[in-house]
Amino acid sequence: MTFDALASVIAVAAGGALGGVARWRLAQLGAYRGTLVANTLACAVLGVLSHLELDAVWLLFCTTGLAGALSTWSTLARELGELWRAEKHARAWVYGISTLACGVLAMLLGSALMP
Repeated sequence: MTFDALASVIAVAAGGALGGVARWRLAQLGAYRGTLVANTLACAVLGVLSHLELDAVWLLFCTTGLAGALSTWSTLARELGELWRAEKHARAWVYGISTLACGVLAMLLGSALMP
């Protein structure tokens, strides 16, 4: 394994560990709220990063590692499925659309904050 490949693996693992801990902590806010906040923050991070010129290893750390582990789209899918099976269709629609809207707005805001 080359040094660049090893550095990339370590960067993703370290960023993933940090993002995973943050996501776990946000889960303490409750099922739907924690998921919404985690996904929104991950989108904000990506918005900010879209304007930074980072070294490839740091980019992997922040995007694939940190933002990738912080976001929890699989949990969103499970929660939406649970709401749908419980026949809470309106709540599922509001939650899904709110999550998408917050993610887009967070990415735009994160992007707008950068010069």
